[in-house]
Amino acid sequence: MFKKAIKTTNRTQISGKDKKTIKKDLERFFNPDAVKDFLDSNEVIYCDKVSGGKQLIFSNEVNPLLVDATGKGDYLPSLYTLCLHPNLCNFVEINPGVESFVLKGANLMWAGVKPDQDLGQFEADDVRYVKSSEGKIIAVGAMACSSKELAKNGAQGPALIPLHIIGDKLWELGNQIEPEPYKKSEKEEPKQQQEAKASKSEKKDNEEQEDEEEEKGEEGKKKKKDKEKKKKKKVESEEEEVDDNDVDDLAAYMGIAPKKSGGGPPKRKPEPKVVTQKAKEPEVFSDEEDGNKKKGKKKGKAAATTQKKKGKDEDEDCLLYTSDAADDLLCVDLGGRRILKKKNRKQSL
Repeated sequence: MFKKAIKTTNRTQISGKDKKTIKKDLERFFNPDAVKDFLDSNEVIYCDKVSGGKQLIFSNEVNPLLVDATGKGDYLPSLYTLCLHPNLCNFVEINPGVESFVLKGANLMWAGVKPDQDLGQFEADDVRYVKSSEGKIIAVGAMACSSKELAKNGAQGPALIPLHIIGDKLWELGNQIEPEPYKKSEKEEPKQQQEAKASKSEKKDNEEQEDEEEEKGEEGKKKKKDKEKKKKKKVESEEEEVDDNDVDDLAAYMGIAPKKSGGGPPKRKPEPKVVTQKAKEPEVFSDEEDGNKKKGKKKGKAAATTQKKKGKDEDEDCLLYTSDAADDLLCVDLGGRRILKKKNRKQSL
């Protein structure tokens, strides 16, 4: 127990390697999860050697954290550490009125231990802290016997030997303020853990955002596809209407009634054939030819009239024949040759 003043020398900051060694030693006797939290919450730890002895005191910038009583890894957590990390080890709860005796440095007797509490399995010299009837941590020490000896001999004699109590010289090395139980916060957590948590939260947010965007994208794609299908159907229906209108207009222009139902284009009526005849040009004769023509004219007239009478009944339906004959007669009756003959005579005179 730290009843005398403590003088320390040779303060050094422990390295990462030494920190790992301390972690392994602590995990053999204390709760590994609580050990991890304890070391993570103290990034910088200093080691002070007690002058005139082998004891080592590990502390942060404010309070002492651990005491190595032998210098060989025999660690005892300080009350400052236990107040922040009460899960490091088990405790022994005392009856009301026993607190004053413990704070004076007396051994804790089994008679002062609160009955009907589960102490679990323990060995002699196991580290346990003392909790008052009000729930405050007032001391830390070593068990005076094992659980087997307790079961064999009964609750008689000392239960715990206090090694560090509130108000002793080790307590006076700190700020002498009872800290509240340790709770993980962003300020106390190491930077790596903070960054890891921040990255995890960012990943979750990004994943959620991506999922939302994908859902929106899928919905948008579906909407786009529906719109395109509707547009396509609309265009196809308009094209069909245009084709129907064009067919109707063409049929109306050609005088064909469009079909209301049934496949295939409407049938076209055959167009009437138009026969065109070229008019014969008037012939120009000389005087001798004109005389000969006159003589043959009479004979031709007579022959034509007789031929008409004979073939009138037979050729009554032949339009081409009668029209040609009519043209010949008209050409003869026009008297073009006479006009030409007169013109020729005048020129000769």
